[in-house]
Amino acid sequence: MKYEIIGWTEYDNYHFEVGENSYAVINVLIDEIKRNGYSFTGRHHQESAFCAPVFNDGKLRKFSATDFGAIMAEAYGFRGKYDYSRYAFCTSNPKDPIYVRPTQKVDKNKIVEAEMLVEEYTVEATAQQCQDAQNGTVVIADAPELRFIDAGDRLILRSKSGEQRYKIREIEKEKDLPEEQINEYMYIAYMTLSKEQQKVVEERYLNAPTLLRLTVDRIG
Repeated sequence: MKYEIIGWTEYDNYHFEVGENSYAVINVLIDEIKRNGYSFTGRHHQESAFCAPVFNDGKLRKFSATDFGAIMAEAYGFRGKYDYSRYAFCTSNPKDPIYVRPTQKVDKNKIVEAEMLVEEYTVEATAQQCQDAQNGTVVIADAPELRFIDAGDRLILRSKSGEQRYKIREIEKEKDLPEEQINEYMYIAYMTLSKEQQKVVEERYLNAPTLLRLTVDRIG
């Protein structure tokens, strides 16, 4: 989707419809944070002026304090399972980052119709992926050029037999790991592991390839 942030407002501004917090939305938010040097917490996001983003689809995005903390942490390169805590809540610790919050008001003139945001993504596909897509679900490797792919976008699967066009209905992300190793990461806090073992589990998960599971509808 051709998303962009057109300004910031209050978390409880009921003049804006609340939109979905998709992966594409989160990536746009991360880029905006990095580009402007913003640094504030999930509590700021929920309780302070100009800390909740409005996108050019005209919708406000709201996050929990911990989810927003994770987004801010990822923007600054902290990807650990509990790194959200760096930015989830305000503290008086002098070692905390200096807070830099947005001041940009929402420019409603930049709101566009939903269809104007739609993008097309072409992916080289195997015969099996093409068959899977015809049955409604296809799994593809994540890639930098797919950072902004979202529900409603168009997917073109290109193979030796030609091209197939689809409308994306839903996107889920998953790690290309055995279920046992995924569960180790998810439930690491409940396992008896040394710090070294925890580090191995965490790094294995974070460094594993990411897959996109797409629910799609055939076009044409």
